[in-house]
Amino acid sequence: MKLEHHTALVENATLTNKLTFPAPDCLGKAITMLCFLPPSLPLILETPSERLVWDSAQKHYISMAGWLWHLLLGEALNPKLLEKPYIYVKPFAEVAVATFRLTVGVHPRSGNSFIQSFKNPASLWSACQWGNSVKFLQDTGLVGLSPQTRKRDRHNRCTKILSDFKKHELKLDSFHSSQEYPTGLLLLEAQNIAISDPTFHKEYLLPFIRSVRLQLRAIKDCKEIKMGFLLPDGTLELTTGGKKTRKQSRNVTKT
Repeated sequence: MKLEHHTALVENATLTNKLTFPAPDCLGKAITMLCFLPPSLPLILETPSERLVWDSAQKHYISMAGWLWHLLLGEALNPKLLEKPYIYVKPFAEVAVATFRLTVGVHPRSGNSFIQSFKNPASLWSACQWGNSVKFLQDTGLVGLSPQTRKRDRHNRCTKILSDFKKHELKLDSFHSSQEYPTGLLLLEAQNIAISDPTFHKEYLLPFIRSVRLQLRAIKDCKEIKMGFLLPDGTLELTTGGKKTRKQSRNVTKT
């Protein structure tokens, strides 16, 4: 894949600059902005496999926005979301719901300058979603070289983060990419607050952990939820979490 002056931006982004991120003034706008993720980058999609990954990512975030309109704002659920493959996006949307609720607890209690640079929880939450979507591009190999992390490995890493979070032992170096900075800092600030505020620990930190653990288990156990990455030769490798993997060649035409 050809990149036009973007690799350096991904690797060296100054994330303490609020202007790096979108800044919606309400939750409804923040959810709507998910429909435009992953962010438009100067990428040239050269193979069918690359186009498949990109199209799948866009459909994922559009579907997630639909679920969040229902889960967070109480809008009527679009019946189409109960069909395959959209139903499989629900666990990811539930993780986003848990993250938003944690953000609501952290934002007014935090003295951190980065967190306070966002005027409300919705804009901070939107920054977390933006960063996570760019991390997805890195993981899949659409930007730079993929670390070739399989579904089971991602599950184990997230489970370890939650375990450390619950014990108040989470550290910033648990987050390997600069694009994870907003989410990582949110969790670290929640941890710092919880250490001195038992009520926050009970009402925000523990519910977040319980919800995310439940959804991670659902994602891991669902064989229909596949995670993939592009190999250097352009092949798309898909993993379902089990021992077996399936490879699609660079000539795949599925959309």
